[in-house]
Amino acid sequence: MLTTLPQEEITSLKQNLRREISKLSGVPENNIPKYICINNLNSKLERLEEIEKILTIDKYKIVFIGTIVH
Repeated sequence: MLTTLPQEEITSLKQNLRREISKLSGVPENNIPKYICINNLNSKLERLEEIEKILTIDKYKIVFIGTIVH
């Protein structure tokens, strides 16, 4: 059973991702695995921001085009 709202979870995840990105970016050594990790975390952060925007929409207009077969 969920104890928090999805928006609260997204906010928490975004904060954690930003913290990890900052931590990794602050290390002076640059290498390929770290670069890939930072890019992956940035992609996850962007996706969470998209999901957050989608969840703020109260109503959707749904259109069904197709056939329902019994």
